[in-house]
Amino acid sequence: MSNFDDVIGESEAIRKTKSVLKRMAVSESPVLLIGETGTGKELFAHAVHRESKRKDGPFVAINVAAVPENLLESELFGYEEGAFTGAKKGGRPGLFEFSHKGTLFLDEVEGMSQSLQIKLLRVLQEREIMRVGGNRVIKIDVRIVAATNESLEEKVKEGSFRRDLYYRLNTLPIMLLTLAERGEDMFLIIESMKKELGGDFVLTESVRNFLRDYSWPGNIRELRNVVEYFVYTGQERITMDELPPTVFRNYSVGIRPVTERKTWAETEKKTKIKEETESYWFVLDQLYQASVKHMSIGRERILAEARERYLPVSQKEVRDILTDMAREGLVSVGRGRGGSRLMPAGRELWERRQKSGYPKKPMSKKANEQKSQ
Repeated sequence: MSNFDDVIGESEAIRKTKSVLKRMAVSESPVLLIGETGTGKELFAHAVHRESKRKDGPFVAINVAAVPENLLESELFGYEEGAFTGAKKGGRPGLFEFSHKGTLFLDEVEGMSQSLQIKLLRVLQEREIMRVGGNRVIKIDVRIVAATNESLEEKVKEGSFRRDLYYRLNTLPIMLLTLAERGEDMFLIIESMKKELGGDFVLTESVRNFLRDYSWPGNIRELRNVVEYFVYTGQERITMDELPPTVFRNYSVGIRPVTERKTWAETEKKTKIKEETESYWFVLDQLYQASVKHMSIGRERILAEARERYLPVSQKEVRDILTDMAREGLVSVGRGRGGSRLMPAGRELWERRQKSGYPKKPMSKKANEQKSQ
């Protein structure tokens, strides 16, 4: 079973994530891991369990979204004999019982139906369950670690996720970093994977630069595929010719290889006129502030903040700005309501412009009111 030592990386961001999760692990409260696909949510869940008081107990994991709704209830709560056609003689315990005195990891918890959300809420509140088809209450002692790759807050607003359950699970939330946000950690991970796969290759500088600037939509899972591809090329020196052909085809929004990326100076020149509009800078600033907290940010949140600052920005304008930024490789725009994240190039642009002292941030609502008095 994995522990925090198995989380490879020396960047300040990953060290902070591990430090915070270690402190959270000793608590008995639910932990909510928020991160894109392939960011290692189950690895972190294992590590939390190993660092907790329950380390000698069982660790049980289930991907909620992968189990059909009509089977999920019996998987989690178990069933009694005769509960339904095909039920085993004597019944069967569910995952809550199997994880008694340990940790239950619920991956993609956003995929749980409303009826099961109610039952999960009862488990968290009362520490007891009832098997499907049963009539007796079973006391359980389970610590929940949940994970999601979507914004549960947005799902609460949509009405597809219960607000009371959200606040129960969101007791100790942590945002997991994307691979693109972890900088040079990538090459430490590559070395570890290469050793595990028995590979023997060296990356040329052009390939290293490519990998630094590639946005990695599949995160560490995609990186493993690339490393495995390198191993089976049979080449000792990996040049641009040895890159997987699928990498070059990832030209969707926010996913552009280095061969198509502009230098910072080129991006600066192209976006100069846009940046001179208050709206463009404001959106970039909001993305930066969210990135400091290791969070993504949605259009509605940006618009709400704009209203607070008396900045006249329309939803279409924010959408167009984000699309332009994504095409320049400055941000990664999540699917659906997943929000947007600042990429390294966007952070560099923001920081350089801040050093130049231009442009000034829009006044807050409070500051405007004080000024008018």
